[in-house]
Amino acid sequence: MSESSTKISAVQGLSSPKKDGHIRSHSLVPTILSSVLMAVGGMGDALLYVYLPVQGQALGMSLVTIGILLSINKFSRIFTNRWVAWFSREWGVRKILMAGTVLSGLTTLMYAFNPDIWLWILSRMIWGFSYSSFRFCTIQYAGTSGKTGSALGIGRSIQEMGPILAYWIGPVLINEVGATPVFVLWSVAITILLPLFIWLPDVKSPEQKIKALAFKKPGYIDYWIFVTSFAVEGLLVVGVSKLIDIKINSAGDLMVIAALLISSRRFMNVLISPLSGWMSDSFSFKKTFRISCFMIIAGVALIAAGFSITGVLIAYAGSAINMTLIPAIAIDYSPDDQNFEILTRMSTARDIGSATGALLALNIFALLNTTLPFVVVSVALVFIWHKMPTLNYDQ
Repeated sequence: MSESSTKISAVQGLSSPKKDGHIRSHSLVPTILSSVLMAVGGMGDALLYVYLPVQGQALGMSLVTIGILLSINKFSRIFTNRWVAWFSREWGVRKILMAGTVLSGLTTLMYAFNPDIWLWILSRMIWGFSYSSFRFCTIQYAGTSGKTGSALGIGRSIQEMGPILAYWIGPVLINEVGATPVFVLWSVAITILLPLFIWLPDVKSPEQKIKALAFKKPGYIDYWIFVTSFAVEGLLVVGVSKLIDIKINSAGDLMVIAALLISSRRFMNVLISPLSGWMSDSFSFKKTFRISCFMIIAGVALIAAGFSITGVLIAYAGSAINMTLIPAIAIDYSPDDQNFEILTRMSTARDIGSATGALLALNIFALLNTTLPFVVVSVALVFIWHKMPTLNYDQ
């Protein structure tokens, strides 16, 4: 794989220092700044995952409504992932990231005032666009850094800190001052960070072959991403308390414990993602990626065998490495004019997997048990693993 074929092509204005303050190529600064924006921009969304399940009914929402609000943003990304990539080709990455940042502040502000249900749904769909923008743009900046793996790892570590902070301090603040001041404060925090765009360069790739509306046959890597996201980011995130069998009566305490359980996966991402990126750049991307695949399979198999806590931790660790490195397949292992398209397909596979897993988790555990679903997932992962011998995307 030649050096010229491994990086995002046609990155404009990044080969030398810019007079207007833009940052030169092979710098981690754009990755860090864009990741900080994503971290703070995602705090309002993250808090909803522990706030609405506990307090949603007191706000007049049914369980069905709560489930819709917590999943519709992920389903909306099936469309917004592609739109963001297309808009980025037309207008440049920086403008799309700015739009996503502003809209994330707007949606966080909307959460503060418990709007009518149609405004709740609209705000969650707008957040879906914001998240697609954050994810796509931070990955593009990582691709200009000179060391893709390390940049992806550092970026993901920073991105996870915002939701972790939301999980840890959000429930405590809500118990003390109420939800409205907390969401307003975090909306203001996003606005304060807008001057960071002064130091963000633009990335334009007009040669990218991406359509605003299209459907392509998935590759085995897409299937792998879908199943791992369904299991780790869907079943485990929503159903981890079922696996560990925690029983708490106080709504406030339950919100805090649920936040700690959910944040454990993100905290592992903070610790492991930079290490996995460094290993990828220093040793071997393929070996690091395959080790992470084996860890996910082993973790899911242990859960199926009844070793829930050990299995969850191993699956979380494997997923932290796996999901950090997967964007590098689009950046470094695809044709120069296809990385927008392939990154869009992989992001969509992840969103569909995590959304369906989160939506169906409690019903699956109620109808079956907490073991059989992970047996099925283990078998599916092993099958896909054998069908995915290389990282050539078309396989």
